[in-house]
Amino acid sequence: MSDPEDLARAEVERHLASLKKWIKLQTTAARHIAGEAKIVEGYFELYPGFADEFEFDRSAALETASATSPSGAEITREILQSTPGEAWAVSEILNNMRSRGITLDSDNPANVVRAALERLVKAEDSDVHKSTDAQDRVIYWYDPDRTGTGPSPSQPSGGGRYDPDEEPF
Repeated sequence: MSDPEDLARAEVERHLASLKKWIKLQTTAARHIAGEAKIVEGYFELYPGFADEFEFDRSAALETASATSPSGAEITREILQSTPGEAWAVSEILNNMRSRGITLDSDNPANVVRAALERLVKAEDSDVHKSTDAQDRVIYWYDPDRTGTGPSPSQPSGGGRYDPDEEPF
């Protein structure tokens, strides 16, 4: 007979796998909703009489699409908050998203994450911080106590400490 903890562990793994599938479906559904809404709008533009003939609530469709698909900033914040004080590079955040089955609707998802991180860092009373690590990679971390302490920033190869107002990429 198996240990109850082993059985519970197996159940958690099974539910996490299921959750990843549902998240991916949710993201896909949001894209389909937004795409179909655009197609219908295109027909209404070509044939203005269709707007009276068919029932279509554009704002409800787009609201549903945005409600089912979390923004890059929301996902990024959630990842940072899952490990307070742990350093994350943009590539690591993207890998975490992929492992969760989350894809960003962008030709350059790294820029979406990077922009979200910069907005989080620059927000008033921010609990997200930016620095560099020992390999001079730009890193971000969540600091719930807002102390500004977290992963130890490195000495960049240029000699001085990292200037958070200077954009290294």
